[in-house]
Amino acid sequence: MNDDMLAELTRLAAENDGRLTPDNVVDAAQNAASPLHSWFEWDDDAAAHMYRVEQARHLIRSVRVNVTTSHHTVRVPAFVHDPECERGEQGYIAIRGLANDEDKARDVVIAEFARALSALNRARAVAEALGIKDQVDEMSAQIRRVSLGVQEGARG
Repeated sequence: MNDDMLAELTRLAAENDGRLTPDNVVDAAQNAASPLHSWFEWDDDAAAHMYRVEQARHLIRSVRVNVTTSHHTVRVPAFVHDPECERGEQGYIAIRGLANDEDKARDVVIAEFARALSALNRARAVAEALGIKDQVDEMSAQIRRVSLGVQEGARG
């Protein structure tokens, strides 16, 4: 993202009472002279395929199953990101198959904690910009402690 894109997004938000919507961004970006234009795929066939792939990702992430442990039943995603995928590669594995592979199960949980920490880091930056970061810092610290415990369990 460059300064021209930020300026254009800021302008669009100002024109809409401070609110930026995906629809008004796409509308503005259709103009080839817009600094936002190059951010989008304008070939309809390619864009349609990319959208269908994103819909497939959403479908995979949205399927839930009940898993019963010796203590209780929890509702979890049926498929989770495969930690063995190379960086940038997409792939999901069935959560039920992980129960028999302790190492891969631990890798999946560590990856879930990494995503949670990433989301908390984003929340912390937003909270700091708004002057309310202390509570986010405490949540982040708690997740880091649990995540480190899981990782140490993997080594031990």
